[in-house]
Amino acid sequence: MCVVNRALAPFFHEQLVKQMQRQPFSLSTDGSNDTGLLKMNPLTVKLFDVKEGVVHRLLDTCTTTGTAAVTVESIFMQMGDILQKNAIPWENCVAVSVDNLINYISKFCLFCNSEYVHGDDKSYLNQMA
Repeated sequence: MCVVNRALAPFFHEQLVKQMQRQPFSLSTDGSNDTGLLKMNPLTVKLFDVKEGVVHRLLDTCTTTGTAAVTVESIFMQMGDILQKNAIPWENCVAVSVDNLINYISKFCLFCNSEYVHGDDKSYLNQMA
C-alpha cells in the first residue's frame, strides 16, 4: 500500500488536477457519519477523459475539524480551499452534488438565483439532488 500512496497517488492526483484546470467537471461530496471532531467529506470529481470517457476520481478527503466540522459553511469553504490550493478555477465546475447543502450553495449557483427558483423555496432543487 505504501507504493500506491507515496509513488502512484501523487502522479494520478497531478493528472486529475491538470484536467480540472482546463476542462469542465462536476464535484460531489457527502459527509461521513463520524461523530468526532474530525469529519471526512470525500470530494469526488466527474469529468470526461478522451481515452476513458466519463470518469470518477477522488480529489481529496475534504476533512473538516472542530465543533463546526459538520456545518455547511465549513464543508463548502474546505471545498473552495482545495480548489484554490490546486489552482482549479470554480468556473470550470459545471455541477455540484451535495447532501443538505442546497441553501448554502445557492449563494454561489447562477441557476439557483434564476427564474427557475423563486424566493427561498428550494424544494425544486432538493428534489433534483
